[in-house]
Amino acid sequence: MRTSNSHCRAQVFLCVVFLGLWFNVRAEDAVTAAVWNEAEQAELWQDPEWWTLLHYHRTLWGRVMSRIDDPRFFLDPKGKTDPKRELRATLEAFVNPPPEQEEARTIPCRFPARRRWLLERLDLPEELFPGGDCEKYLNAVEQLEIESATMIYPAGYLNSPASMFGHLLLVLDRTGKDRLLSRAVNYAAVVGDSFGPLFAFKGIFGLYDGVFAILPYYDKVEEYSAVNRRDIWEYPLTLTPDELDQLLRHVWELQELTSRYFFFKENCAFNLLYPIEAARTDISITRNFRLSAVPVTLLRELSQTGITQEPIFRASAATQMDHLASLLTESELDRVQDVAEGAEPQGSDTPVMLELASDWVTFSYTEREITPEVFRERNFPLLRERSRRGKQDIPAPAPPFPPHVGHGPRRWMPYVGVETESGNAVGGIRFRFAYHDWLDDPKGYPPGSSITMFAADVQHEREVDQTTLDSFTLVDIRSLTPPRPWAKPLSWAGHLGVHASPIDRNHHRTEARFSSGFTRKVSGITAYLLLANVVRWDTTLEENLAWEPGVEWGFFTSGPTLRAGIRGREVWGVLGAEGRRTEAEAEVRWNIHSDTFLGAAISYQRELHQPRNLVMLNFGRTF
Repeated sequence: MRTSNSHCRAQVFLCVVFLGLWFNVRAEDAVTAAVWNEAEQAELWQDPEWWTLLHYHRTLWGRVMSRIDDPRFFLDPKGKTDPKRELRATLEAFVNPPPEQEEARTIPCRFPARRRWLLERLDLPEELFPGGDCEKYLNAVEQLEIESATMIYPAGYLNSPASMFGHLLLVLDRTGKDRLLSRAVNYAAVVGDSFGPLFAFKGIFGLYDGVFAILPYYDKVEEYSAVNRRDIWEYPLTLTPDELDQLLRHVWELQELTSRYFFFKENCAFNLLYPIEAARTDISITRNFRLSAVPVTLLRELSQTGITQEPIFRASAATQMDHLASLLTESELDRVQDVAEGAEPQGSDTPVMLELASDWVTFSYTEREITPEVFRERNFPLLRERSRRGKQDIPAPAPPFPPHVGHGPRRWMPYVGVETESGNAVGGIRFRFAYHDWLDDPKGYPPGSSITMFAADVQHEREVDQTTLDSFTLVDIRSLTPPRPWAKPLSWAGHLGVHASPIDRNHHRTEARFSSGFTRKVSGITAYLLLANVVRWDTTLEENLAWEPGVEWGFFTSGPTLRAGIRGREVWGVLGAEGRRTEAEAEVRWNIHSDTFLGAAISYQRELHQPRNLVMLNFGRTF
C-alpha cells in the first residue's frame, strides 16, 4: 500500500514541478513548496517524534529549547529554539541539498534518522530527496553486523565522584561476537579535573561539556578505575529490525556532538534515552523528568515500558571474591592468602581455593599493589595447577536485587512527636531531593552507601507556635565498607549543611564535616567508628569560626522489612569554641512497600549543658 501511495504522490509532485516550470519557478523550489505545504497542514513541527529527534523540551518558564547545544546539530540559525524553522530548513536541505566536498558532511549523512522519519511521516517517494541514503552509514552498519542493543548499568562507586550514582551505556551488540567486542554509545562530561568538590560543583551547574561518542565497549570497561568493585547489570532491549535501524540512525546523528552536562538531569543516563525514544515512538520517558534523572530511576521507568528484557548480572571481582570466601573456612582462607602471597599450590587446595587465590593475585595487580613481574610469578603456578585439574564447576554468586527495583531517589517524610524536656508537641516534614540514606530499603543500591543531597527539615512547635528550618543538608555522603583480607577500604563521611541551634531555634549555623575511620560487620550488624573534623561558621562565636575534632559512631542492620540503627557524634571545641557538643539518634523503620515505610525515632542533642530530646513517629514515601 505504501508503494502505491508513493507512486501516486510522485505523480502529483511531478505535476507540481511541471506547473512550477511553466510559471518559471525552479523545480527544487516547487517541490520544496509542495512538501512544506503538506508539513504545514499537518503541523509537523508539533509532532512529538520531531521533538524527540531534535531533543526539544519546554523549560520551566515555558520556552521551547533543544537540549543539544552544538550548532552543528541545527540547519537553521534559530533551530535550537524554533522547531518550525528547523523543520523547514531540514526539508529544504533534503530537497535541494547544498554542494558538499565530503560524503560525511552531506545532509543524508548528517541526519539519516531525520531523512527516514520525514519520508515515512509524509509518505514521500525517496526520489524527492536527491543523493539517496547515506552510504557511509549503511556500510558502517553492515561491517559492524549489529543485531541488537543492550543498556548497561555499572553500579555506583562512592570513592569516585563521577561514579557515585552509577552510569549508563548503550551497547550495540554484534552478531555472534562477545559483548566486549561490541561498540558502546556513551554520553559523558569532558572533565579536566578530578577534585571531588570541584567536580560536583561544576557538574551540578552545567559547567562541563558533555559529548556523545561511539567507542569499543572494551575500552570503556577499561576506563573504570574501580572496575574491581563495580557490578554490572545488562538490560537487553526488545527492538524490531526497523526500530533498531532508527536507533542506530539517531546515534549516528549524535556522535561527537557536545552539550552542557548537568549532574542531576542531562547526564550520562538521561541523554541516552533519546535514541531509544526515536526508535520506539510509543515511549516518552524524557518528558517525565523535569528536575532530576538518576540512572536507577531511569532504569525503573524504562523497565515499566516493557522494552527491557530480564536483566543479566555480571559480578565484579570484589563480589566474586566475597562469594568464594563465603564458601571457605577460616583456615582455608588463611591458606588462600598464603598462596596469593607466593606460596606454592598443593594438591590439597580445593578448586574454590585456587580460584580465589588467582582472583586475589589479579585483584592485587589491577589495584597496583604488585608489579607485573610479581603478578606473573604468583599467578602462573595457579594457572598451571588449575589447568592440570581440568575444568571445575565453580558456583557463581547469586544475583542481588537489580537496580530497577530500588526505591525512588526523592523522599518526603512527615512526622509528629514531643520534646521531652519541655513537653512541647512537635510536627514537621522532611524532604530529600536525592538519593539514599542509611536506613532506606537497600534493595538495588550498593551496600554501605549513603548519599543525601538537598534535604530540608521544617519543624513546628505547637505550644510556642513557632515554625523553623531545623536543617538544610546540601550534601551528606557516607561510604561504610567493611574490610576484606584482600582489600581494606577506608570508611569515610562528608557533610555540608545548615542547622538550627538546639538552644536558640531561630539561630542557624553552617557546618562542614569530614570523618574517616573503619567499619566492621558481624552477624548482619554493621558498626563504624570515625574520627571527625568539624568546621563551624557561627555568628555567636567570637571569631565566627571554630574547629571541633571528635568522633562519629554507629550501628545499623537491615532485614527484608525491618531496619534499625543508632548513631552519634561527639565533638570538642578546640579552636574558636569551647565545650562539648553531643548528638545521637536511634531509629526503626518498617517497610510497608519498597517506596513506603513507617518509623519511630529518638534524637538527642546537648550543647553548653542544655539538652534537647525529641521522640517522633514518621511516615516516609520515596518517589
